[in-house]
Amino acid sequence: MWGYGIRLFENKKALFLAALGVRLLAGGWLGHFSHPATWEPEIIANNLLAGKGMLYDEQLGIPYRALLLPAYPLLCALVYLLTHHSQILLLILQCLFSAATCLQLLAIGRFVFPRPAVAWGGAWLIALHPGLIYYATLLHPLTLDLFSYLWVLWACLSLFEEPTGSKSVHLGLSAGLALLSRGTLLPFLPLSLLWFLLRAARDRSLRKGMRMAAIAVTVTSLIVLPWLVRNAFLFGRFPVFITSAGQSFWQGNNPLSVGTAHLADGRQIIDQLPPHLKEALAQSDEIGQNDLFEKEAWAFIHRNPGAAFKLFFRKWVAFWWFSPTTGIYYPPAYSRWYRVYQLAILCLAFLGFWSVRRRLFSPAVALPVAFLLSVTCFQSLFYVEGRHRWAVEPVLLLFTACGALSLVPERSSRDSGRAHEKTANSYSYLWKKAFHRPLREELLSYHLDEIQDSLGLPPQQGRILDAGCGDGIDLANQARRPGVKIVGAELSQGGSWASSQRILHLPTAHVVQSNLCALPFSDATFDFVYSYGVLHHMAVPSNGLREMVRVAKPGAWLAVYLYEDFKDRPLLWRILLWLGNLPRYLTTRLPRGLLYLLCQLASPLFYLLFTVTFRLSRRWGPLGRWTHRLPFRHGRHPLDLAGDLYDRFATPIEQRYSRESAMALFRKEGLEQVRVANRRGWMVAGTKPSGISPCGS
Repeated sequence: MWGYGIRLFENKKALFLAALGVRLLAGGWLGHFSHPATWEPEIIANNLLAGKGMLYDEQLGIPYRALLLPAYPLLCALVYLLTHHSQILLLILQCLFSAATCLQLLAIGRFVFPRPAVAWGGAWLIALHPGLIYYATLLHPLTLDLFSYLWVLWACLSLFEEPTGSKSVHLGLSAGLALLSRGTLLPFLPLSLLWFLLRAARDRSLRKGMRMAAIAVTVTSLIVLPWLVRNAFLFGRFPVFITSAGQSFWQGNNPLSVGTAHLADGRQIIDQLPPHLKEALAQSDEIGQNDLFEKEAWAFIHRNPGAAFKLFFRKWVAFWWFSPTTGIYYPPAYSRWYRVYQLAILCLAFLGFWSVRRRLFSPAVALPVAFLLSVTCFQSLFYVEGRHRWAVEPVLLLFTACGALSLVPERSSRDSGRAHEKTANSYSYLWKKAFHRPLREELLSYHLDEIQDSLGLPPQQGRILDAGCGDGIDLANQARRPGVKIVGAELSQGGSWASSQRILHLPTAHVVQSNLCALPFSDATFDFVYSYGVLHHMAVPSNGLREMVRVAKPGAWLAVYLYEDFKDRPLLWRILLWLGNLPRYLTTRLPRGLLYLLCQLASPLFYLLFTVTFRLSRRWGPLGRWTHRLPFRHGRHPLDLAGDLYDRFATPIEQRYSRESAMALFRKEGLEQVRVANRRGWMVAGTKPSGISPCGS
């Protein structure tokens, strides 16, 4: 289950579809698809389609032509033009953009953190972020702002890693879109380019650095200049991005302000204009109103610098925490739970920052930190609402994921060694307990015969290696065949003892206690090498297979049995596998004696559920074909499955494979004529080519 969960966790398609599905479900449940809420961009988009340009019909008593930056209104107008004004399709497009930001953050995280799980963790936190889910289903520019911001950060990291012309173009495109979407990224762009040039000068490649920076600035200018030129013609001033910036500046800097667009009691601060300002605004045009707001805000700062600084600090804290007006539009329970959620994010993010403190001045870490700080400080000059944080919070979530994973250390080689030792001890106990059948009762058809039958391999002659021979039943079986000399390699002490007892009077069989990753045999020793149910209990199965390839002769067959991951089976099978694996979290930690006793007690139940079901149904057409793939269907009597259950639930490492990944394991080691068959798992075989090197590479 753990392996399957990791593969699902680290799957781009699953990530994107989960993020998209959550957003679509939220939009339907909240009623946003049936009754979309609209803001200023809707009015501007409709005026664009009506040929009136970027007109907002009334703002403070007069029409505005540069109320908002143009990216989102233009997107709305384009979608409406192509879809006959379908707001639902626009919302679906926003959900697609929002889901794509998960993949953007994944790419950013791979630059910042060497541990892949951090990038995946941050991406999944975005996929399930309540604020981003909510705003993706509103006709609001936040989703496009976030998409453009993450594109800029990715482009910067990419350019710092390896400066090329194409990466400079990417940075210019993303910066142009970001500046036409939301202006708070503006300080980050010159800071990052300045640092890029300083690094280029240090590396004695200043000329190349200046060329890359010039490309980025040129592309950005080509995108932004049409908007600035248009505003210069309208207002006789250059540059003008938007004419509502002054109002936003005043809302965050006046005697009544608590740092947001509202007063502490929930009233909008714009409705509380002082009489002299209200009178002056009524007599001004669009650019004049912007200037009046700026003048009034600067006057407050000059008269009360201490109060203005405290207000700035208050807004800075509110950006990452909560303002006095948080929750005025939502039920109190929402705010309480969200505070708990945000506190967890910030605490874990602090751990994440602390864990990378030694790399703080490397571009991979410093650029995201500069991104967060510059946007926070610039936004805090104006007023702050919770949604402003959500435009950059995904980058913080990378550090949150890093902090969470810092509490779960990576598996080191020492940890893997302990897991191998525990596996060996588990099997040592099993083989000693299971060694109760006299030699004469052993079956003539066992693991090697199953592999040969399943894959259509010819009967093997010469020297055979059983890599992981267990309690030696195969050794005893094959040693009776004419023309066969078989050697078993077994890591566990109990298995080595049991195998040696079984072959005591069989001169053509031998057993050595050995690790499969370091076989004590010369290169090209064996005519046939196989391993049944061993590789999938190794931390790095390819290491064991590589050793098997090394000791095989050129042209020899190699065969293994691997667990199936059920990836290609219907959803019901995957759910059953997940449920069946849940007990492993407990059973792999139980004392071996207690676990074996529980397996003995459970054996009759599994015999009834699986073996009896299979025997009764195998002649019933489709039902028989379905039960043919059941596990534990081979029991000979009710107590016969104890060893199989112990095998299933005792080992700490369990890898699982799809057909494709099983074949890829063989092909990676250079094996040819790869065959695969399903028989309670994957039987896989291939031949060692004549020219393969001893190391198997």
